[in-house]
Amino acid sequence: MKRTLFALMMVLVLLTATACAGSSSSAPEGSAPAESAPADSEAAAPESADAASTEGMKNLEVWYANLDANTEKIVMDLAASMAGDGVNCVAQVIPTESFRTKIKVVMGSGGAPDVFVGWGGGATEQFIMEGQLYDLTDDVQEWKDQIYAASWDEATFDGRIYMVPYNVHGSMFYYNKTIFDRLGLAVPNTYDELKVVAQTLIDNDIIPFALGNSPKWPGAIYHSDLVLRIGGKEAALNALNNEGDAFMDEAFLKANQMVLDEVAAGWYPEGCNGINYETGGSRSLFYDGLAGMMVVNGNFAPNAKVEAPEFYENDLAIMPFPTVEGGKGNDAIICGIEALSITSKCENKDAALEYIRRFATDPEIVDRRANEGGVMVTYTGVKYEEQMRQDMWDYLTGATYVNNYIADMLPADLGNLYWDLTQALFGGLITAEDCSRQLQDFADQSTPQA
Repeated sequence: MKRTLFALMMVLVLLTATACAGSSSSAPEGSAPAESAPADSEAAAPESADAASTEGMKNLEVWYANLDANTEKIVMDLAASMAGDGVNCVAQVIPTESFRTKIKVVMGSGGAPDVFVGWGGGATEQFIMEGQLYDLTDDVQEWKDQIYAASWDEATFDGRIYMVPYNVHGSMFYYNKTIFDRLGLAVPNTYDELKVVAQTLIDNDIIPFALGNSPKWPGAIYHSDLVLRIGGKEAALNALNNEGDAFMDEAFLKANQMVLDEVAAGWYPEGCNGINYETGGSRSLFYDGLAGMMVVNGNFAPNAKVEAPEFYENDLAIMPFPTVEGGKGNDAIICGIEALSITSKCENKDAALEYIRRFATDPEIVDRRANEGGVMVTYTGVKYEEQMRQDMWDYLTGATYVNNYIADMLPADLGNLYWDLTQALFGGLITAEDCSRQLQDFADQSTPQA
């Protein structure tokens, strides 16, 4: 199985080539992750037609993790349109944290969906090793070149394709430009400058960062950014391959301590681990001007556009993640994919393939996803209509090195532990050394001995 880091320089090639072509490509989640829609609970599947009207139709069940409201509408419209091809398609949208647990439980149990979203990395590799995913290599050849070549890297294992990438998404550092202008704050280029900005916000009764870390992944994204800034490519590769006591390396230990110091200094909402990003808790703090900044994936922007259009239009801006003095990855960014796979037990693989092809490459659907949903798609030839999306594109193309979300690149169980332990950091419940030690011990126990 492939054990190399997502895209390394390849996603940069994807991004730069697209920018030069005047085209554009979100997520995760990921990480990750991908992930980030307003949802109070698992979204109910659309009501199926009655038994008589679906008799003789092919059944297809599709699962997504968090989607913004506009993209969810596009997903449901596509599912409904499949009836014209004799397919009874039911799509569900599930909160990210619930999704990751649920998909792991149902795979191989007879209750798995036919099609589901994933982010590549260790979790996908595990499903492949267990024989749970259908090999898409031969089936996608006729339209594979309609999707940028570099985005296939994380979808490919041992030269075989098991996922169809439809979005790319990077970690984004958002800020409220109206607050910054009112307080005379310049965009911080370095971490030391960020500390000054954070203290100024605190002095003016504004929370520096809106963080809703109940689902764990929002805090893990920020921690991943710190690790990459400090340790760069080497730290990421060592963690992926568990080389040289990777999690006891300075990159992780220093990132752990920085988070603890930030928590102690009041950078985050009180009880941030009890605030749910996915139900809008931390987003509302940002929209209402109670918090000045937020680090989350690129899918936040489409949420803001729907939930707080005036904020989106007048207040929202992005900036690069500040550099860290002496850091080895100050020119790098976190970026991942969102992709669709077919389970090996799917009974209607032809219908599943057609659904994925349309979602990923149908020009009308992709244009809606890009400009109504506000995501960054992998399909060629899309033109973004908004400056915000162009700003995000410029940020992504400014990197010389790209790394997947740490939780997504690791084996699934280790990635879940990374989520748990970074959440403990944001709760001030664990020391920097204990966090790294638990990750290292788990990695050592999980790594096959030569």
